[in-house]
Amino acid sequence: MLSPRAALATPYRRAVVGLVLVTFVWRAWTVARWTWQDDDWLFIERSASMPLLPYLMQDYNSHVMPGGLLVTKLMVMASPLNFSVVVGVVALVSALSIALWGRLFERLTGGRMVALLPLAVLALSPVMLRPMMWWACAVTALPLQICMAVMALLACSWVERRRTRDLYLLGLAFVVGLFFWEKCLFATVPTAFVLLAVAQGGLRERLRVIAKPVVLLSAISVPYLAFFLYWTRGSSSSNSVETSFAGQTLGSALSDYGRGLTQVFFPSLLGGPWGTLRVDGDAATAQGPATTAVVVGILLLVVVWLAVRHRGALWLMALPLGYVVLTVGLVQFSSRTNDVWDVVLTDRYYIDGLAVAMLTVVLVIREVAPPAHGGAEGDPLAAGTGRRWFAGAVVAVTVSLLVANVLAAQRVGVRPAREWVETLRQDIAASSPAGTTGEPLVLWDAYAPDDVMPAAFWADHALLSSMLAPVEDTVVFGVASDELWRVSDSGRLETVAVDPAVRAKPGPVKGCGYALSAGEEVVVPMSGSLYFWNWAIQVNGFAAEGVDLAIDLGDREVSVSLPPGLQSRKIQIQGEVPRKIRLRSDSASGTACISEVFAGSVGPVA
Repeated sequence: MLSPRAALATPYRRAVVGLVLVTFVWRAWTVARWTWQDDDWLFIERSASMPLLPYLMQDYNSHVMPGGLLVTKLMVMASPLNFSVVVGVVALVSALSIALWGRLFERLTGGRMVALLPLAVLALSPVMLRPMMWWACAVTALPLQICMAVMALLACSWVERRRTRDLYLLGLAFVVGLFFWEKCLFATVPTAFVLLAVAQGGLRERLRVIAKPVVLLSAISVPYLAFFLYWTRGSSSSNSVETSFAGQTLGSALSDYGRGLTQVFFPSLLGGPWGTLRVDGDAATAQGPATTAVVVGILLLVVVWLAVRHRGALWLMALPLGYVVLTVGLVQFSSRTNDVWDVVLTDRYYIDGLAVAMLTVVLVIREVAPPAHGGAEGDPLAAGTGRRWFAGAVVAVTVSLLVANVLAAQRVGVRPAREWVETLRQDIAASSPAGTTGEPLVLWDAYAPDDVMPAAFWADHALLSSMLAPVEDTVVFGVASDELWRVSDSGRLETVAVDPAVRAKPGPVKGCGYALSAGEEVVVPMSGSLYFWNWAIQVNGFAAEGVDLAIDLGDREVSVSLPPGLQSRKIQIQGEVPRKIRLRSDSASGTACISEVFAGSVGPVA
């Protein structure tokens, strides 16, 4: 761990600290413009409705990620539904990730300033923008990036010192990464390349040096992979992901890879894409052919330069290309294509590939100018021409990142649901418990607005009773109350009244209506019937002492508690209201007079 003075001891380290601060501010600002979305709500719901161990070890769409779910659980317990916690966590962990990658790049290059260029691209690439705003993605992607950086750092330490402690720490870092996400299995790929690149001598000597860490990582990977395949077999999840080559030919696969590489991955290596990242409502924007030609041309020139001047570094090109082809292919050739349109253009599938690509750039820098040489003789930036090239590259990368991020932030904008979610969270916190009874608020259960959680896709997960599960001690659904609340389209809580569609006919007991003694049941004829729907039933009556009533609707019963005194109790039902209902007292003593019973829809209190 570096001391504060050591962290600022060199120009490279001071620049890394500045980049870490910029990353923190940019992530905090962009994530603060967002809110919970899609899978986030399922994580939240299940954190409250499932026991801890089944929640952590659930097979979620063929993912196993107990670490990410544990963090979600802790956040929900600390401050339910508060997206500000996500803002802070993502900003801090993003900054930590860049600090670790900065340390790794310093370790590999000896602290050359040129290593700041790939670090800046990794920190501020627009490809990272939306994945970091979506909690369900950030909670797995960030641990994977950190896992890669820490494992690469420990791989360097093993090669340099051959300490058993570093070997154990390497295994521990790998296990912790797997605890957060099964995709950390792929962290072994860049780790192996780092081991080979840092080890000295011929191929045989290098293989001898890396043998122990490779055996260790394999000893962890093989049983974990067996566990993962067993745990996710035959998933009952409707969104389980399975290998599928349906509709795929060699030509279509190559075309898909080509579009993904040229439209997303290759531009990301140069600080792009510039205004063409897919966003909600504008998924078909494509990069122009001229831009594609320039991007591909620049990358080809780099490869040709390596082939002519530094052929020994060409083998490193296999790392980013192989990694992206493998990881994107796992999604492209799977049933995920059934619910994610054109996956090869989806930014979140390239963010770990971007980290691997920037690591490759640094490994190439190491091959071109090994850190052991130092000085003017070994550093290509020491000469005047090298400085000019470096200055030009700094300007180009800065402008590229600035333009790309401004355009991407404008396209992404502010999530429309943000104000609704925050308004509802604040209203719930300010309004509960209701009145002087100390009881929780009783809310009308309904689907959230489509821009919050589209019910057409998420079905009953989009019901407020599911989404608000973490605040079940504060709000409840489907129980009787003297006040019934609903959530407006703006997220505000408002009390509602029952608009009668059918009423009970007057009761036979004068001054009472329908009299119910303990255990007694009466038949109440209604003025009509109602079809299957969400209705409210209101019961007005009097009881000298509390009485528990049961309303028999034919195919279901609902319970209505009638506290002492004059009462007007409302309850939401989903179903039909027949022409005749039955009222029954389930109390052991006491008599209740039921003066009115009516059912209908709800509306604002006049």
